[in-house]
Amino acid sequence: MKMVSNLPKFLLIVSCVAGFQLKAQQNVSISDVPNVPNVTSVLDVFSTTKGLLVPRMTTIQRNAIVTPANSLLVFDTDVNCFMYYTVSNTSWNSLCNSGPLSNGLNALSNTTTVAPGVNCANGGVLLQFGSDTNGNGILDLTEVTSTDYVCNGVTGLTGPAGATGPAGPAGATGLTGPAGLTGPTGPAGLAGPVGPAGAAGLTGPAGPAGATGLTGPAGLTGATGAAGLVGPAGPAGATGATGLTGPAGPAGATGATGLTGPAGPAGATGATGLTGAAGLAGPAGPAGATGAIGLAGPTGPAGATGLTGPAGPAGPAGNTGLTGPAGPAGATGPTGVAGATGATGATGLTGPAGPTGPAGNTGLTGPAGPAGATGPTGVAGATGATGAAGPTWTLTTPTVNPTGTLTINATAGSGAPVTTLGQYWIAAPNTVGTNALTATGFLGTSTNQHMDFVSNNIVRGRLSNVGEFFIGTTITALPGDLMNGVGNATFPWAVNGYTNFNAGATYGLRQAGSTGTWGSVQGETTAGIPANSSGVQGGAGANNHNGVLGQKPAGGAGWGGLFLNDLGYTGFFGVASDRRVKTDIKPIQSALKRIIQLDGKTYRYAAPYAQFLGGDAITYGFIAQEVEALFPEMVIEKSFTPGQTRAFDNKPIDINIKSVSTISLIPVLVEAMKEQQKMIEEMKAEIEYLKSKIKN
Repeated sequence: MKMVSNLPKFLLIVSCVAGFQLKAQQNVSISDVPNVPNVTSVLDVFSTTKGLLVPRMTTIQRNAIVTPANSLLVFDTDVNCFMYYTVSNTSWNSLCNSGPLSNGLNALSNTTTVAPGVNCANGGVLLQFGSDTNGNGILDLTEVTSTDYVCNGVTGLTGPAGATGPAGPAGATGLTGPAGLTGPTGPAGLAGPVGPAGAAGLTGPAGPAGATGLTGPAGLTGATGAAGLVGPAGPAGATGATGLTGPAGPAGATGATGLTGPAGPAGATGATGLTGAAGLAGPAGPAGATGAIGLAGPTGPAGATGLTGPAGPAGPAGNTGLTGPAGPAGATGPTGVAGATGATGATGLTGPAGPTGPAGNTGLTGPAGPAGATGPTGVAGATGATGAAGPTWTLTTPTVNPTGTLTINATAGSGAPVTTLGQYWIAAPNTVGTNALTATGFLGTSTNQHMDFVSNNIVRGRLSNVGEFFIGTTITALPGDLMNGVGNATFPWAVNGYTNFNAGATYGLRQAGSTGTWGSVQGETTAGIPANSSGVQGGAGANNHNGVLGQKPAGGAGWGGLFLNDLGYTGFFGVASDRRVKTDIKPIQSALKRIIQLDGKTYRYAAPYAQFLGGDAITYGFIAQEVEALFPEMVIEKSFTPGQTRAFDNKPIDINIKSVSTISLIPVLVEAMKEQQKMIEEMKAEIEYLKSKIKN
């Protein structure tokens, strides 16, 4: 195979463009008559006698194009129609049948390469046609109404090489015209066969040099033509003028940075030299990373107040430092002098009478006094008249009233029924017999005593004298608990919540006014329990449920879920990436150029932040400020402040720092690899070209 240089073709293009009107500053006009390009176009082609010829190829050749660009246009000689490519549905579309049909629907077509088989013995192309019934712009399988195959023919025998024709006479060299503005370099066409060298013509007078035009993008290298028969060697011609220097090849990729060698031993300190003259101030170096905030030193003694100097100019505002740990609470100051007693206020209204307290215990019976001396027997008196018979009555069954009062019942003559003034709680065998109160009822104590709940002669819980509720215990596990549930061997689950309705089984809510970094629902573990225990655990009973869900409004320094020190997972780790939820989709530009400017680093986290950021071991990663300079959207300042705990002391501190979305670098790396691969392919093609030049 023999490849030819693009230099003659480049010179031909330059000479031809001189005949056209160009406007490289904004847009370009190509015309065989004077023509001002339209201001809305980049390229304006105008003619009333000629047309625009796009690349022509067979269906097989068209489908062989690797990764066609969006809107790439060619003319398919097999179907005699213009075809354009769309990336959104990864298919070629015909301009001949994409208009609306009689039923108002757009006609669509698809082309698919077919491997050798039943339909095409030597392979070929499947053509599918139909109408866009669902209006999505894509020819779906259910919309195909007709199909056809364009099959490859059997490769014919190679014909004999034709004889080399006689060399044509060299044409006279024309006068060199004035150099026009260099237009943008068009795509390189296929290299034609090298013609015989013509005799060198007389050099015409040099025309005035035109302004250099913009260099256009290099065209694709054409396929190498078959090598012709070598003709007899002609007489050596005169040495031609030195050709123009070809364009420089693409710069090779920068090699990987070598490992840093070990530091040599420090040399002896030389004698201090004379102070040289002050040099010119160099440019300011990049600002170094802000160092960790040091511990606050002890406060020195207050110096004497100096004279107030003139106010200096205000310096630039410094970065806000991380909030230091809270200092120890100061000693309690002395009690102030008691204020004068205020005037006695007006007597308030008399409150309602409190409930009658329980009757006190009956006092002990005093000792019997000494028996008096027996007096003399008196004279028997006269027998009195018999009195009237007294009343006779009997107690009957008392009545427990629904309001909690008790009525004493008796037969006539007893003064019954008599009802108690106080109310009591009724221990009824069913719900019907319970208290039917007409006002708020109270159950508890009116003294500084606890109230215990008993069943089966065992204390099951307590309402303490300070308002704590205990279930399964009578003492608090940790101070500050309003409700305590303590499990035991029979009932190991201390607190359970269940629901069959539209709400959560348990609920926790922190409202405005609360302080600290406590969780609305908090779970912790302590030392001494089995390994792999969890402070908070969630499980899903079906594969369309979430084991644990955290959420928050978009933006801000907070997180939907925050894990400090190590995160493990198995299975699928997904990022929302559905095209249906995206907008403003654009390709990534200059990926390789920006990636090679990134520097990976090793580092350790500084105290006191290391205890919450993964420890002080060597870590591999990036510096957020360096990433931010190249990819600002990948860096956000977020909060890594730990929550407060009760079971152990984690000494929480505020940590608001820049964080990097390293997963967002993956698509940039993909595009950078594609750019690099393109460079490699171009270099390989150039190497093959140079090898062929050396060989021939």
